[in-house]
This record gives sequence, C-alpha cells and structure tokens, in this order.
Amino acid sequence: MTKNISVKLPDNSQIEIEKNSDFFQLAENIGPRLAKDAIAARTDGKLVDLKKKVPDKSSVGIITFHNDDIGKKIYWHSTSHIMAQAVKSLFRDVKLGIGPPIEHGFYYDFEKK
Repeated sequence: MTKNISVKLPDNSQIEIEKNSDFFQLAENIGPRLAKDAIAARTDGKLVDLKKKVPDKSSVGIITFHNDDIGKKIYWHSTSHIMAQAVKSLFRDVKLGIGPPIEHGFYYDFEKK
C-alpha cells in the first residue's frame, strides 16, 4: 500500500499525492495543461525545481510563464542560455558576452573573435 502525503495549494485547498512524488507529478495530478506549462514550483515560499520531491504538509504552487512574473524570469534566463549554446555550436569562434533576462524577454551579447 502506497502512503500519501497532503499538500496545500494556493487556493487553500488540500490535495493528496503519493509519497515521493515530485512537483512535476503534482502538476500532472492537478491537470495536464498545468504540467505542460510548468516551469518551476514554490514550496513554503522557496523556489524549487520540478524534479524535487514534494514535502508532506507543505504549501505549494506550480509556476508557469503565465501565472507568475518569476516564471517569465526563469523562462527568459533559461532560454538565453540555450540560445547562447546554440550560437556557440554554430559559430565556434564567437565569444559570449552577457545575456540577462530583461523586462519583456532577454538579450545576449556576442563578439566575433
């Protein structure tokens, strides 16, 4: 018999999930669209990766691009790194500059050697 844990969602409702579930699995339990859109999670006020295990009796929220400004920042930060790696793989002699997220996206500076 699998034990369950209980967590509190942002609307103050409670949900039970299998012990040792990660935040992505929690999102799947809530709904397939949420799981598809999930970027990160927040538990007891701390940001966590979706593969982190959900603690019992915690307050949790799933972060998406659309429901949380921090979701946009995480997305833009991650995609700037992906773009930098893609440019570096195409142009091996390029020097990477800075690439921070900004208010409505991100940018990256590149320098040709």
